[in-house]
Amino acid sequence: MSATIRTTTERTALFAGYPVRTVGFWLAVALIAYMFFNAFRAFTDPVGFAITFGTPLQATGETSFVAVYGIRALFLAVFGLVLLAMRNFKGLATFVLVGVVMPVGDALLVLSSGAGASVMLRHVMVAALLLVAWWFMRRTAAALAR
Repeated sequence: MSATIRTTTERTALFAGYPVRTVGFWLAVALIAYMFFNAFRAFTDPVGFAITFGTPLQATGETSFVAVYGIRALFLAVFGLVLLAMRNFKGLATFVLVGVVMPVGDALLVLSSGAGASVMLRHVMVAALLLVAWWFMRRTAAALAR
């Protein structure tokens, strides 16, 4: 058995063209992973996910709302991954900025459903994180354009 040892040059070639030394790149990776994780949780444990989200289900068998959320999260993750694979940081920055609407809407939804302040605060913090990510991704896109 022979093991293949990658040199630093070969490892660097794997990420050629990706700004791996920027905060914007790693925030994009983290947000995409988070959306894949949310989609996975929504499909594998819809009841638990609904509780964590802040909108517990009235009937355990009625999970269609959670399935809609899972499909939305899966779409967003795949779309973000495509933008990342295409090295389109300007598109990613715009995608993240427009995406702020969703956690703000989620916060209003859980507030109207009677969820606690901590659950609503979590959604507001996701919106704030998206704004921070937008700022860093915008900077990354500008640096790549030079």
